[in-house]
Amino acid sequence: MPWKEASIVSLRQEFILEAQRGNNLRALCRQHGVSPTTAYKWLSRSANGEDLTDRSRHPKNSPQRLSDQVRERVLTLKEQHPTWGARKLTVLLSRDGVRVSEASVHRILRVNGLIKRKGFPQAWRRFERECPNELWQLDFKGHAALSGQATRLHPLTLIDDHSRFLVRVAALAGEREKLVWPQLVLAFQQYGMPVEVLCDNGGPWGRPADAFTLLERKLIRYGVRVTHGQVRHPQTQGKLERLHRTLDEDLLSRKTFSSLREAQAFLDVWREEYNTVRPHEGIGFRCPAELYLSSSRVFPERPPVVQYDSGDVLRRVQAGGFITFAGREYRVGKAFKGEVVALRPTEEDGVLSVWYCSQQIKLINQP
Repeated sequence: MPWKEASIVSLRQEFILEAQRGNNLRALCRQHGVSPTTAYKWLSRSANGEDLTDRSRHPKNSPQRLSDQVRERVLTLKEQHPTWGARKLTVLLSRDGVRVSEASVHRILRVNGLIKRKGFPQAWRRFERECPNELWQLDFKGHAALSGQATRLHPLTLIDDHSRFLVRVAALAGEREKLVWPQLVLAFQQYGMPVEVLCDNGGPWGRPADAFTLLERKLIRYGVRVTHGQVRHPQTQGKLERLHRTLDEDLLSRKTFSSLREAQAFLDVWREEYNTVRPHEGIGFRCPAELYLSSSRVFPERPPVVQYDSGDVLRRVQAGGFITFAGREYRVGKAFKGEVVALRPTEEDGVLSVWYCSQQIKLINQP
């Protein structure tokens, strides 16, 4: 039978004595349940006067073993960035010249109880524009209470689709157009204007089935195309959804602010880290600031003059958002009250398209 742990040394000594008496070695191996290789090892140690106890199987030298300095560095980075996992921390270490595998970083975090188990991620197919400023995504990150105040915090976020660069994050007191538009102007003045802005269907950029909002009208007037995500399909704005989750994990769920001013100060610091420090998996663990370039479309001091083609039929939008054509009234939306729109024929007989500046805003069917 195999050697027992309790008397392993004495059994090995007995085996050696029987072998030295001239007994058949292989028969002894079968009797004691050991291999010939093991038997020769014990015979060799006995002949050299070495002890017969088990020796450590760890190598004398382990070039892969992490130093205490590396372990401390990993734990320090994790403390500084508690929501970041092994992948992002490995990227930060490599920037500092520390060569360590992601698996090793993960093991350090796991041993120290710093890994939170998550469910299997849902596989999304990523889409992105080819260049910066082709598309910006715009939304609010819900709202949160301010300590001791009736006013609530409404974080406004504006992100570039290509680079994931967080163009702006603003601590606002509500979600009204008069609060949002000044923030967009500041973004346009600092970074130029995008070609298109993608919004969801909530206020102040959301729209009923047949109308635009005042905020959308202003964007279109400045030459920015406005599009909307599909209703009840948040994945249309998946990059913003992911940004909001990070914002919540890193900051909003960890701190309560006493004022909008204080909230803005923390948001500004977080935005700087998000753009210039945090490795982003969706762009190959680079930082958004590495990919982003300001737009060449300069924001004008005054709204551009509305111009249409010579063959267009022009109408001024009246009270209630109506226009008159061929003796009938058609509603194009209250947001365009006082503005001039253009009517153009379509390929479909009896259907006209209504344009405001460079964007189609409605189709009307003639009787």
